[in-house]
Amino acid sequence: MPELIKITEADGFDYPIQLQDWVLNILHGGGGEFDTASIKFTGNPLQLGKFENGITSIGLDTGIIFSTGKVIDIQSHNNSPYQSYHFDGLPDADLDSMYSKDYHLPINPFPPPPIKYTGDAAVIEFEYLPYGDEIVLRYVFGSEEYKHWKFPSSPPDDINLTDGPYSLDRMHDIFGISIEESGRPFKNIAMIAPREDLIYVDIHN
Repeated sequence: MPELIKITEADGFDYPIQLQDWVLNILHGGGGEFDTASIKFTGNPLQLGKFENGITSIGLDTGIIFSTGKVIDIQSHNNSPYQSYHFDGLPDADLDSMYSKDYHLPINPFPPPPIKYTGDAAVIEFEYLPYGDEIVLRYVFGSEEYKHWKFPSSPPDDINLTDGPYSLDRMHDIFGISIEESGRPFKNIAMIAPREDLIYVDIHN
């Protein structure tokens, strides 16, 4: 049996200090400098952690993990068809904009009633000065919804979510990496070549 990934949850009191340590010593592989005071996490501490022994399960041995639910739930075998947890947390403006653009929804304002498009958002932010003109970041995107979208017991009526009307049951997992420079607009670089699709659960094999 493959070795299970090991998750260490962030501490509810000391997670800002933990996050600084994890970013500087796990995420960072060299080639630039961090403004340590700028490193911050938005979300519930239970949505943040670090992982080890991830090679056999996700192809990365160590790293930082964050989730819309509890990161500790990722550590064990998933024996539930709908493993999830709701913190009733806040959305993220950048992810909301991505979601609205791809689903052809008004960005500002959102259609009534006001909806948390990306509720329970988990966001890590920092200021970083690279020594060169390239940044390399390895990441894995996973979703509890994957199995139900790719291998449904009966195909849904409309798997092409971008063509359907706005509805509450069309909110799906989304991931973004953005690089923002002073005086320049938001830019998401977490896309899949060659069509530059955004990363959603329903477009992955």
